[in-house]
Amino acid sequence: MKVVYPDGNVVDFNEQGATYFTIGSGIMGTSDKGKRIVLPNNNIQEIRVNEAPSVSFSEVANRIIKEVIINPDILYKFDQSGGIYDEELNRIKGVLLDGQPVTFKSEQVREVHLGDSKIIK
Repeated sequence: MKVVYPDGNVVDFNEQGATYFTIGSGIMGTSDKGKRIVLPNNNIQEIRVNEAPSVSFSEVANRIIKEVIINPDILYKFDQSGGIYDEELNRIKGVLLDGQPVTFKSEQVREVHLGDSKIIK
């Protein structure tokens, strides 16, 4: 399970996920790094219960990239045209949802998602 903040920062929960609680309306759980965390709802943009699988650059080929997670844990979503992987330059290029063009070097990218995640918020 992942929680995405409005600024794109991502919190990964461990394999047990997180617990939604109504006292103060938030998410509580243990991060993938073993840290106990409590996140209030007003700080959360998305709650992802099933993440689209991350693929390697060799699997991308000419397929459209929906989003990437950049080190350290920042999510960027591409517009409807998606991002593309330039194998020659070893970079991902695209336009974000807000219209900003971006280029990411492969060593900056932690995850590449071609599919959609299941989002409950």
